[in-house]
Amino acid sequence: MKEYQHPLYSSLAEQAKAQEVDYVEFRTEFDELWKKDNDMLGLVLKCHLIVEYYMTECLKVSLPGIDRFDQARLSFAQKHHLLTGWTFGFPWVKDAVAALNTLRNKVAHNIHYEIEEKDLKKIYDCMDPIYSAKKEPQKRGSEAIIDFATFASMALSGWSKEIKRHAPETGSAGYNDLCKQGYKKISEPGASHNGGKPPRES
Repeated sequence: MKEYQHPLYSSLAEQAKAQEVDYVEFRTEFDELWKKDNDMLGLVLKCHLIVEYYMTECLKVSLPGIDRFDQARLSFAQKHHLLTGWTFGFPWVKDAVAALNTLRNKVAHNIHYEIEEKDLKKIYDCMDPIYSAKKEPQKRGSEAIIDFATFASMALSGWSKEIKRHAPETGSAGYNDLCKQGYKKISEPGASHNGGKPPRES
């Protein structure tokens, strides 16, 4: 089996180190956003707001040519649609983010709405494979919502940082092109798998 190689890093160790720094920065920022406790209604609204924050930040770096992005007054659904492909490594997150938005709209516009298990199905569908891979028991209700908000925000944050690192001027389109070019190079016979960087002199 061919060893995994990212086209924009010289080694897995380099990639892991960069992503470890990203995670520490993300975790610090996320925890600051999460300080306030709340009931289930507040929990859904908070999760929705935090995920939307990271969606907005991701869109800003994905589409660097758009001026005055904040003045566009895009809805959550529009932002969700603009992040086409959700190609930041976790495409299955997309449907669960849409489900979170639907749930938020239900509880935000109807104070009597009682959250049902069917409202959380897509969130469970997203998180259950992760729990299984980590050999953790499946979580339900508020615990699953919190875990999902954390995971979705981390994915969006990581994707934003990848774009900033490798394609700050061309955004997600430029990043995807770089990856395609890199994968093509490392798939060629005799190609040097050094993340697209010149070989080091010995």
